[in-house]
Order: sequence, then structure tokens, then C-alpha cells
Amino acid sequence: MEQAQDTHGLLKRRTQELRTLVQVAQLVNTIDLDYVLAAMLQITTESVGARKGSFFLLDPQGMPIQRFLTQRNLPPEVSREVARDVAEKGLAGWCIRHQMSAIVTDILQDERWYFFPDDAQSDVRSALCVPVFYEGTAQGILTLVSDVVGYFDASHQQLVEAVAQQASTAVRNARLFDELQAQQRQLELVLQNTGEALFALDQELQITLANPEAVALSGQPDLSALVGQSIHAFPHSFVLGSISTVFMEEGARQQSRSYELRDEDTQRDYFVTVSPIHAGLPLEVEGYVVVVHDITSFRDLTRLKTHILHMLTHDIKNPMNVIWGYVDLLRIDSEKDAPVDPRFIDGIFRALNRMDSLIEEILNAERFMSVGLHTRYTRLNLRAVVLEAVEPFEGVVQQKQLALELGIDPNLGEAMGDMLQLREAMANLISNAVKYTPPGGQIAVRAETHQQRFYFSVEDTGMGIPNHLQHQLFKKFYRALRPETAGIEGTGLGLSLVKMAIEQHQGQVWFKSELNVGSTFGFWIPLIPEPNLQEPKEA
Repeated sequence: MEQAQDTHGLLKRRTQELRTLVQVAQLVNTIDLDYVLAAMLQITTESVGARKGSFFLLDPQGMPIQRFLTQRNLPPEVSREVARDVAEKGLAGWCIRHQMSAIVTDILQDERWYFFPDDAQSDVRSALCVPVFYEGTAQGILTLVSDVVGYFDASHQQLVEAVAQQASTAVRNARLFDELQAQQRQLELVLQNTGEALFALDQELQITLANPEAVALSGQPDLSALVGQSIHAFPHSFVLGSISTVFMEEGARQQSRSYELRDEDTQRDYFVTVSPIHAGLPLEVEGYVVVVHDITSFRDLTRLKTHILHMLTHDIKNPMNVIWGYVDLLRIDSEKDAPVDPRFIDGIFRALNRMDSLIEEILNAERFMSVGLHTRYTRLNLRAVVLEAVEPFEGVVQQKQLALELGIDPNLGEAMGDMLQLREAMANLISNAVKYTPPGGQIAVRAETHQQRFYFSVEDTGMGIPNHLQHQLFKKFYRALRPETAGIEGTGLGLSLVKMAIEQHQGQVWFKSELNVGSTFGFWIPLIPEPNLQEPKEA
């Protein structure tokens, strides 16, 4: 009878051990590291009847402590301190160094047990510590304790070691997934903060990843409208359509490609790089990375330099020829001792004024492009900025016998902005009005505030602009040329630079014009800026 009871007890114990191993084995399919560690600790503690337990997770170099779990209710900062001390001085540290299990029959009689100042009230009397190995490398240390002296025996150690062997794969898998998630978070952080648009494609050219810049560039409302879609599914997107075309070319899927692209509708320039991601074999492609760099500012500077060179060799050459012609006439008259003809002097002055006007526009354009890349925001007295913009034109207004009306609200207030950009934007609009308004005409400069916006406008009674020439007015280097304006010098950059400056101030430009009646050009900027402009900064 007694033997039958022993057999029944042994069978019951083996059944419980088997159930424990099955429960731990099921953790292999779990990729949540926190859950795996907590579940393993709970299952093992209950299966051997331990009082409580803890687990140390080792880092890839075999050094503690990456993670610490315990069934004691300790604050996080105390848990970290306990983990460090036990790993360095206690039983867990001994098992880490010797890479073997250990049973402490009585903690009061074993020097490997590390006592804390509050251990006088502790009910711990015995302990079992088992390392968790994976492919010969310790992944962590499992420690169980009891309030009974000599509670743990070889059978407990054998069971916990079997549990540790089963759990090692689950811990390894969950740990790899945890590390993968951490790397993915780092990658996402990098992608979120890069200034370039980036797309990732799979072998079938379906979009698997896109950062915010890429979403904005695609014209789609959000990331969900891109992910899972083929790169060929967006023929109406200028940039994505060009990428789609590249993949249609023969051999494009096996090698990197780089090319420049210009969108005339948005006036933006791009440098696109398409790179295959190779697997183990050179010709085996897992996917593609597409990076789109916005190079508009660099190409604008290149175009500006080319345009200036053209002006220096063409537009400025014309007044220079006029000056040389008058100088030759003056030389001939001087050889004959003839009196100086005032018309020659006036002609030279007119040619010099034309050259000066062109050079000033070139300098203004260069200044605009420079500050456009390095905008300096300060607190501005808007009334003072308007008056500074108007003052240089008072002399030429009198010379052309133009009537200048100033309508400036005395309570304009202040705003954050770039002094040079705003003043030059105002001056450019005034300059255009002066140039294209015939003698005897009228110019009205108005500045006012309305609904937390600063409004500036210049109205003239000049030539006006035909409707068919108005749609390109703000395009770089564009001039609405016609016979009556052929003699007026200009670079074609002014209005495009005004638009650039105002948009950098989160505002908008506008105009209205009627042929042979006149034009009004203006803009508005926020009187109370957006939060990112509330403090002076250099961008």
C-alpha cells in the first residue's frame, strides 16, 4: 500500500513536471520579452512551490544587467540597485561567473548569499539559482527562494534546469524581436528626422515604408495611402511617376540609378537615387530604396549665376555701347574745339542709370537668394520697415512727376520677421510700380492690419498686364515683355523673390491687373506669428 502511494505521488509529480515543461515550451511562440520573462518566472515558482523568484537578463557580452524581474514589490530604482549588487556580490553573480547551477540549503550558512540591510526582516532561508543557456551562452539567471531551510533538492534543480533549457529558445526569440523593435524605432526616428524623402520598396515594387517627406511629396493624404501600393499606382504624381518610369527601363532593377528631375508646375528641382537592396547573391534583389533630394535652392543659385552672366554679356553691353558712342562724339568735338553738346552728357547719364538699375537688381537678387537660405528673424516695427522701403524712391518719383500716396496705419504694431527680406519685398513692388507707370501717373502704397495679419500693397496707374501674360508673373526670370515695355530694364527675378520671401514668413502674395488701367501687387504676413517664429532665431 505504501509503495502504491509512493508510485502515485511520483506519477503526480512527474505529471506536474511535464505540465510545467509544456507550459514553458508554449512560450517559444511568444515574442513579447516582458511577457516571456514574467510567465517563465511565474510557472517555475509555482511548479516547485518556491516562495518567490527573480530573473536577471544578461547583455550580449554576458554582463548583467539588462532587465530585472522579481515577485517582490520593489520600486524600479530599488530593483535596479538590488540587481546590480546581487549580480556582483551574490549567488546570481557566482552562477554567472561559474556558469553552473547552485543550491543554498541555508542562506545563513552560505557565504555566496548576499545580505541587504533590510534582510533582518526577510523570511528567505534557502535558494536555488539556475543559469539559462542558449547555444552555450548564458542568457540569464533564474533564482528561486523559500522560507524553509533545505527546501530545494536535486529534483527541483533538475526540473528548473529543464525549464531553463526549454525557456532559453523562447527568451532568445523574444529577445531578438525586442532588439529588432528597438532598431526599428531607431530607424523610424532617423527617417522621421531626415530632410530627404525616402521610399522603401519590396521585390514587387510595392511601397513598404515612406517617411513624412515622402508622403508629402507623393501628394497622398497619409502613409496608409502609400504602403502596400505599387510604385506604378501613382501615374499622376510627378516624382512617383518618374520613379515608375525608371523601373520600366531594361536592366533598371539590377543596378543603382541617379537622375535629376524638375517639376515646372511647382518650380522644384530633385535629385533621385534608386538603389537595389541585395540579398546573399549579387543578382538577388530583396527590394529597393529610393531617396529624393530637394535641390531647388542649389539649382536656383546656378540659374541665377547663368542669368547674371547673360545680363553682363548682353543687357549691360547695350548701355555700354551707348556710352562708348557718346564718348566718341565728345572726342571728335573736342578735337574740333567744338562746344560740348548737352545731349551727349544726358545720353551718357541715361545709359549709366540703366546700368546702375541692372546692377542694383542683380545685387538685390543675390541678396535675396542669400538671406533666403539664412533667414534671421527679429522683432520688427512694421511702420519703420515700410517707411525705409519707400524712402529711396522719393527722388525718382519726383523726377517722373508721379503722385505718391502713402496710406500707412499709424497702429501697425510689431511682428517677427526678417528685416532685409520684408523691406526688399516692399521695395521691389514699389520699384515695379515706378518703372511701369508713365510720367504723371499715380502710385499708392498702403499698409494696414486686419484680423491678425499685416497687409501691404502697391497700386499704380501704369500700363497693366495682359491676361495671357499674368499666369507666369511669379516664375523666376519671367518678364511679361511686349513692345511698350521693351525699353524697361529688369532681371525677371523680382516678383519670384518677393513670393519666396513672403512664403518664408508664412504669408501669401496676390495681384490684380488690367491692361492700360494699372496694377495692384500686395502681400500679407501673420501679425501674430506661428509658435516657431515667436522667438528670434536664425534658420
